[in-house]
Amino acid sequence: MPLIQKIPVELSRPDLAKLYPEVPLAKNCGFSQVVEIGMLSAESDFMLNAVFQDNTHITIGVVRLRQDVHDWDRRKQQRWQIASQYLFGNGIEIGALHSPLKVPANAKVSYVDRMSVSDLKKHYPKFDENKLVKVDIVDDGEFLLKIPDASVDFVIANHMIEHCENPIVTIENYLRVLKLGGIIYMAVPDKRYTFDSQRPVTSLEHLIRDYKEGPQWSRREHFEEWVRLVEKTHTNEVEKRIKQLLTMDYSIHFHVWTQESFLELLLYCREQSELKIEIELVQKSVHEFLTVMRKT
Repeated sequence: MPLIQKIPVELSRPDLAKLYPEVPLAKNCGFSQVVEIGMLSAESDFMLNAVFQDNTHITIGVVRLRQDVHDWDRRKQQRWQIASQYLFGNGIEIGALHSPLKVPANAKVSYVDRMSVSDLKKHYPKFDENKLVKVDIVDDGEFLLKIPDASVDFVIANHMIEHCENPIVTIENYLRVLKLGGIIYMAVPDKRYTFDSQRPVTSLEHLIRDYKEGPQWSRREHFEEWVRLVEKTHTNEVEKRIKQLLTMDYSIHFHVWTQESFLELLLYCREQSELKIEIELVQKSVHEFLTVMRKT
């Protein structure tokens, strides 16, 4: 079983300190961690091991994750219904990993990711390499420098825009590679129903500044927010963890939205930054919302 995460044991547990006054370390023996279940299979087992200072370990227990099959099936069905209405011709899907969108028979997809399958496996060791889609084009999904202008009929980017440091530039580049009338199809997680629930919604002003000045001004701030509010890293370890993730160039959720705040971004793109898009659809779907835009 691959290692998923290491969890430091350092949170305050005054209840246990009271129960075990003869054990000095009992007062700080708590632990807490958020695990991103969206990248795991519908049923997964977690073995929880305690590792001691001499590297010996014991198994505390096994946690069995079973996602609600009804919700999962409903989400897939909604994605498919919309895809069947809008997608045809030749297109790309960015960052499909192990969950590519089902498309109609008259749609042909090339898969784009920032890493090869073997490198993705190293970066995300919890993935089963055999279940990852074959990467046809290794390219940065925000810039698509290897995709010619006006060359594809559709761009699929499910649970990808939140990983982009400059979302407005990303949408610009999706429009650049699309033919006239082409479709951008996105599924975006609603932050209220994910591990991002404690994070503040990314403001439109923040996104505009990223667009006009570049995202470097806010990069470290995003990692700190992730470390504190998602990973809930102990205060003494925050700086160390931030540096670690920056060095890894780890793909966190840089920005988070609700359906309403994301629509505000799309309206800005259409009306203020003058991107040539028509907003065809914004629809809630379980813990995400589906968005379709057309290049005009």
